[in-house]
Amino acid sequence: MLASTELNVAKDFARVGLGVWVDRYKMEMESETLLASSAPAKVEQEPIVVPNRPSRKLAAGLVGLGLLAGGVAAAFTRRPVEATATELGSLKSAYCNLTISKQTFSVSEPATTGKWLRSYFPVECESDGGFTDYSLCEHSMGGCGSYVRLALNGTNEGEATPCFGIHMVNAAKRPAGDTDVATVEAHFNARLGTMGEYDAFMDFATVFVANSLDSYINDFERDGVAYMLLRWKDNSDVHTTDGGTTGRTFFSLIVHIPDSQINFEIVSAVAPEAKAQRPIFEDDMVRLPHSTISSAGASPPGEDYLIPVAISKGTSDIETISTYYTQILQADFDYLYSDETEGLTMKTFRLPEAAMPIRFIQRTDTSSYASTFGVKDLENAKNEAHEASYTSPSCGFDQYYDNHFDLTQYEVPVDTYTDLLTTAGNKWHCSRVGFGALDVYAVEPTGDAIQLDGYLTDAGTSTMMTYGCYNTSNVLFHLCSEGKCITKSAPVSHLEPGDDDPTKTDDLTVAATTTSSSEETA
Repeated sequence: MLASTELNVAKDFARVGLGVWVDRYKMEMESETLLASSAPAKVEQEPIVVPNRPSRKLAAGLVGLGLLAGGVAAAFTRRPVEATATELGSLKSAYCNLTISKQTFSVSEPATTGKWLRSYFPVECESDGGFTDYSLCEHSMGGCGSYVRLALNGTNEGEATPCFGIHMVNAAKRPAGDTDVATVEAHFNARLGTMGEYDAFMDFATVFVANSLDSYINDFERDGVAYMLLRWKDNSDVHTTDGGTTGRTFFSLIVHIPDSQINFEIVSAVAPEAKAQRPIFEDDMVRLPHSTISSAGASPPGEDYLIPVAISKGTSDIETISTYYTQILQADFDYLYSDETEGLTMKTFRLPEAAMPIRFIQRTDTSSYASTFGVKDLENAKNEAHEASYTSPSCGFDQYYDNHFDLTQYEVPVDTYTDLLTTAGNKWHCSRVGFGALDVYAVEPTGDAIQLDGYLTDAGTSTMMTYGCYNTSNVLFHLCSEGKCITKSAPVSHLEPGDDDPTKTDDLTVAATTTSSSEETA
């Protein structure tokens, strides 16, 4: 294991940011593997006229109003307002103390998706941080694909690298199984086009806190962008005038980014005042426990800032998810909401050292599209792509690995995770990222991945070398590469640490692309 001084260095790395850490320690650590509580704003308790729950008949009416998904993207880019040093310091604390520092999506058109996000959301191009393989904002690799790297406003100031990134990757030359990314995006469009009824695919979302929803409502109304408004209560106890208690009231705006798998849910404690042409639906589900809102650590200093508070996913099997997160990823179970009548179960989990929870929702899918392409079909599409492409931990990286969030923590060694993943028969992939460091991408039951960063034990370092994880360069930075695939071999579910490099032991081989490029996959 790392010595105590080295572990302190790793923790210092997490605090000060990658670029600063490299400047301070790269000469000494070249050979080492290294790989927030404020109360919510006052709740508006005035009565609001709402239907009991999202209507199944609203879609047709909304089409008549012209509120189709996508609308016309605004011809402007949101500009960050001027915040005080104190406000930015508080904001950066909220961002940069998050152990989950980015979310990445596989998309078919990163440039188009990125333009849409920059039109409506407080994001900016990522800062460089001094790394030559970090192309700013948008980068194309010819026939191999392209990517766009954005960050929330406020995450770049004073930081060598952003503290919460939103990345979009099109690795067009990598396999995607029988259901390609564009087809999945078309299914999202079909299911979420009008946002007239709550759909199970809305459960896939990055969740943020905002002071107000008004600017988003105004922009979306102006441009005909479909969205949904919800009112819900958390699980806190607020005393009422009649002596009872109730949860605090919150409001959510859910929007789907057209031609993508990306949804954003923006949460505010303040009732919208903007003139929305859409109703506010009552949602009985506790969408987030009170502790999640409180753990954000700061209130955004203005409309042009958001604070990420959760990553949300739909699932067809929440018990399998529970086992995976608690037994393999060592996460703590956080909160349970269940409504048997509605066929709904929601659970949140907190990964080691992470204040930001992962929310999973299993619900009875009543959409008219459920039989065509439901949550289970989405899971199958991604997992089948993994099954078809995977040959070893160092070879067989498909497009759906780019659906991932990053977890950087120093409580659980990364090789503890890979040992547990291997024992359970779960797929994972590794790649060298420079200065002796590794990224490990673990496939969860939904078919999405989790980028696991941290430190390795000495034994873990040896095992990773055995698996062929230490490439001569970060071949995954190049979007045509599927890893260290000098040759491809048969599946290695039987492989145990200490065995020979699986890419060199099997006769069932085919040629594969290799490269020494230093471009990054995001």
